[in-house]
Amino acid sequence: MKPDRELNEAELEIVKGLGTAEEVMQKISAAESKGDYVLAYNIAYDADHYGIVDIPERLKELEGKISALQKKLLDSNPVGEMVIRTDWLFKSACCEDMKKAILDKRVGVGVYDCMTQEPCLVISGPELMSKAFDESEDEYDEDDFGQVSNCPFCGKQMPEHFVEFREE
Repeated sequence: MKPDRELNEAELEIVKGLGTAEEVMQKISAAESKGDYVLAYNIAYDADHYGIVDIPERLKELEGKISALQKKLLDSNPVGEMVIRTDWLFKSACCEDMKKAILDKRVGVGVYDCMTQEPCLVISGPELMSKAFDESEDEYDEDDFGQVSNCPFCGKQMPEHFVEFREE
């Protein structure tokens, strides 16, 4: 599916960097073979979004692999400290409630400032928004999200750095 509008310069650079459909599929396979499912997904998403290849089934497959890896990481590391890998997956969670929210895809990692790449937690939904911002759940919709630097459940601060990604 091709975008229904003219691409801006940044988007044209993304498309150029992705290459041909064959190159895209090679990049996805290379990232996946290294266990970097997040990179494979990001390449696949951009290539699908910009109409280089039509691979919605592949995107769902990669989402499943990311979810399975995230669960494996959280289940194999003790709760008590929030540790985030350089591929933006959580190696461990600070508390059981945070672990559950991560697995439910209500918490992820983002950046506060695209220039500094300062990381933040991205939370979604009325429950987490009300906990984080000390307001009633009625103030928020299911689609609402926010950026925070500490756990909305236990208050532990997000780490300022990521741990190096390596095969788990």
